[in-house]
Amino acid sequence: MNSDLLSKILLCLSLPFQSLLRLRVVCKFWRDVIDSPDFKKLHTLTKADDPVHIQVSFLNVVPNQLSIRFQHNMKLLMSCRSDHFNGFSLYYGRSDYLVRLVGEVKGLIGINPTGVNVPVAICNPYLGQLKFLPLTTSSDSLCVLVERSVAIGFDEDYKVAQLMWCYKHRGLHAQLYSRRTDSWRELADGGILDDLTLYSIQPIKSACKNGSFAYWRVNQRVNGDIVPKILSLDMRKEVFRTITLPSGHTGTSSIFVEDEHSFRMFEFMNNRTIIFYSRCEGRQVMWKQTMGEKLPSDVPSWSTSFVFLEHEGFEVAYDYRARELICKLSEDFLGPKVVEFRATLISP
Repeated sequence: MNSDLLSKILLCLSLPFQSLLRLRVVCKFWRDVIDSPDFKKLHTLTKADDPVHIQVSFLNVVPNQLSIRFQHNMKLLMSCRSDHFNGFSLYYGRSDYLVRLVGEVKGLIGINPTGVNVPVAICNPYLGQLKFLPLTTSSDSLCVLVERSVAIGFDEDYKVAQLMWCYKHRGLHAQLYSRRTDSWRELADGGILDDLTLYSIQPIKSACKNGSFAYWRVNQRVNGDIVPKILSLDMRKEVFRTITLPSGHTGTSSIFVEDEHSFRMFEFMNNRTIIFYSRCEGRQVMWKQTMGEKLPSDVPSWSTSFVFLEHEGFEVAYDYRARELICKLSEDFLGPKVVEFRATLISP
């Protein structure tokens, strides 16, 4: 049996990730076929495992080092410790003020320290692999970059986009990393990024796992006023656009992306929920409003399709398949971060 025939058989069987890992140890020939770039690419395009939820713990047991541990069902998937995070410390036992997780896209999770002097890392916890990306500087040597926000995308191979705020120009730079070149390059912004300010630039979580689009919540200058909007980046065409949020919201809402033109935005007032949801009419995104129920505060047994949405002072677990808010977690919830994950064979 040659490698092409074995590859076709394995792909036709549509085997889940864990089964492929077991088949890798059958013999060296099978391992080489499964580890080949062509097989990994085809398996990623044809097979999507059901999501699982992994726990991510940040530890700071050694001065000037940050340890990160990934677990699933109490089983250790991956643990790493690096002095790349030199100078970073935990804040009241939590690290998300300094290090944020981004993704997951195609089985990859991004580790994004907010400081621009610390490299972004990309990891595949199930393969136990982690890679630090090269540090970046602006093409303008006079720019002073002070903060960034990162998102992962996919187009044949993974890409990493970062928005960086420049103190000199008081505006945003956009850069894109490609694994093919192992380098960053500036993205043309078409004038959009010139009007965006530093405040509240946060990545938005999404149910779209193909990595074609990345989303941030931003503020834009409009006729002298600061207006909250959604910024989207088409990772394939490398084009930005902004999406207007509904009028009447408080500006402190949580947003979730259902697909390219479908969003849900949650306002929390007096422990009740106001939900804005979008519908697309051509290229125009229209918004409707509905009143939600009171948020439960008890932590239930988790479903297979939930994410945590960050809000001011607390987090909310949201089941995006059932379109239900599961529970509310207070700010002093110091347990491990929970990340939805679909295992793949893609290496960072």
